Amino acid sequence: ELWAYAPYNLLPHLKYLTKPNYGAVIADHAHFVDLKPRIFDAKVFADDTDHPGGWGTILVGGMRLGGGEISVNADTSGGTDNRTMRSAIFIMDITNPEKEPKLLLEFTHANLGFTTAIPAPIVHGSTDSEGTNSKWYLMLGSGADTTPAGFDEVKSTQKGHLFLLDLNNIASGTGAPLAKEWVLDPLSANSNVFISDLVPVDYGLDNFTTDAVYFGTVSGDQSAWGGDLYRVKIQPETGAQQLAVNSWKISKVYAAGKPITAPTSIAYDRRRNRWLLVGSGRFYTKFDNNDSEAYEYYGIKEKRVPAADNWVTASNLVDISDTKVAVPAAGVAKEELINPPSMTPSLPTGARLRDLEQRMTALTDYVHGWKRVFAAGERNFGGATVLGGTVTYTSFNPDNNECSLNGQANLYVVNLATGTAGAGPVIGVDGSSYQDVIDLGSMPATTPSLHTGTGYKDNGSAKAIIQKADGSIVTYEEDNSEAVRSGESSWRQLH
Repeated sequence: ELWAYAPYNLLPHLKYLTKPNYGAVIADHAHFVDLKPRIFDAKVFADDTDHPGGWGTILVGGMRLGGGEISVNADTSGGTDNRTMRSAIFIMDITNPEKEPKLLLEFTHANLGFTTAIPAPIVHGSTDSEGTNSKWYLMLGSGADTTPAGFDEVKSTQKGHLFLLDLNNIASGTGAPLAKEWVLDPLSANSNVFISDLVPVDYGLDNFTTDAVYFGTVSGDQSAWGGDLYRVKIQPETGAQQLAVNSWKISKVYAAGKPITAPTSIAYDRRRNRWLLVGSGRFYTKFDNNDSEAYEYYGIKEKRVPAADNWVTASNLVDISDTKVAVPAAGVAKEELINPPSMTPSLPTGARLRDLEQRMTALTDYVHGWKRVFAAGERNFGGATVLGGTVTYTSFNPDNNECSLNGQANLYVVNLATGTAGAGPVIGVDGSSYQDVIDLGSMPATTPSLHTGTGYKDNGSAKAIIQKADGSIVTYEEDNSEAVRSGESSWRQLH
């Protein structure tokens, strides 16, 4: 260990570590700095030896459910200097590993709540692929209330808030760090919302600019959890000029009506449709174990019309929960669908996987996407991995017992465009159909990783790697229908 950092806003909580019986009693545990860090390169520094061209590496950390609100008297000489300490985000320059990191900012706000959302870096105004003239921001999302009730249930009693920090000002030490604050759905009656991980994307890779940011929300309380999927539109379409910050458009992508705590994964299909992949459900507290709601997983196509800001309703998504892809056999066509989904217009009699895939990706008879309804109590709270036309994601169905960490974990491996099993035995065969789910055992598992390196000769092969809550790691082979690595695809001899 080369260095460590105890955030300023966390200092009043460190005393709990000195208790002789700390951790010896059930539930006697304090959270400190638990948010997964986000690390990225940014062109926000002065040009020097450590930051050639102004580029450097930034680490953003947070407390997640650490740093509950507390008031302290910071005057140790007998006077009065009352301060309110809250869960915070901290930003560091870690460019040179041979030097100690430099703290650029520790940020908190009365409306920020617990820092449960991983922030999103945003590049704005770049005029070329080198980031020339670019302005860099960091978008934060508000979390659950920093109160005992907010911590116990991980819930919010305020509307969701988005914060935009100016990284150029922060790195230079000049100007205000907070560029803008938005209130989510300011006219809505829903006033108990917090925001999940924020995911930025540059679809066109044009001039190093951010097109949009996606995030889910959690609303309600233990009696009825809800939530939706949102987008912040920054660039109307690839090649177009980015919108001014005050004109960024926040819109609801999908009114799920269910909590979305997982980060959104984003991918293209063969026809260059943009897909948003995310599931619903939460797993924060012991009370969540008793939740028997039927949560869902979604594959949603982003509309091709640049001005389209009002999006998808539940009736627009095709329910593929019971649809299977048959293994070829006597009297059974190749990749014939078992229990084809209901669509308008209907799929042809004897429909195959390719018929469904064509309908889901076509520009005519537009289909907005698909959904899978989980078993009662099953939920998704980890991100998906997308490779070779295949989506790999996990789910978990906890035991209906507040004191248990066990349950049923699953790994789903499905076709990007259809949400069903893919073409051929990507992960194997289950009786008369291709397998689309694997039993991972009794411990929770979140986001899978994929390995396609040394030892793989088939262009579609990969290995899924999943770490479970008990620290164990399991792996499964995937034989994807689309290539996952570059290389020669065809050749022609000329004479």
